[in-house]
Amino acid sequence: LGWEQDFRGFRHRQDRPTLIILDDIDSEKNTYSASSREKLYKWFTSTLLKAGDRKFNTVAIGTLLHLDSLLSRLTSPKEFPDWDKDIFKAVIHFSERKDLWQTWGNILFGRGDLYNGESGLKAADKYFEANKQAMLEGTEVLWPDVEDYYQLMKIRYIEGTYSFDSEKQNDPTN
Repeated sequence: LGWEQDFRGFRHRQDRPTLIILDDIDSEKNTYSASSREKLYKWFTSTLLKAGDRKFNTVAIGTLLHLDSLLSRLTSPKEFPDWDKDIFKAVIHFSERKDLWQTWGNILFGRGDLYNGESGLKAADKYFEANKQAMLEGTEVLWPDVEDYYQLMKIRYIEGTYSFDSEKQNDPTN
């Protein structure tokens, strides 16, 4: 059921829910204004948390979209102290060689630095291959089989840190 649907008294035959899973409960619709965030929070605490069996579990999964979103509040150490909380970040450790990544970014966007007289994505790819070992020094990613460090850095540089920090690092800016 969606968050705007009323499931007060929801049952399967005589049983109330024993497990409630919230998947991406935060969205643009209910996160980017203070009133919509408060409405979702009130629904969560007054309706959802009262809907389950006496011994039910709630699992909330999603992306932190705002510093005061429901998921941010659920993962805050100051709220819901009886909940187990984990926040996953796509990049666990960033590269130690910020200087090489700065040069790579300059080559990518054509901001002065060139690689073999060229700029742009192909030139940046070649620069990365030539400096790969040093550029990956100290890096660690959450799920390397799905997104390696270089793929994540392309997203971060091309799409911007605001989107990257929220969508990939679960670290929204205000």
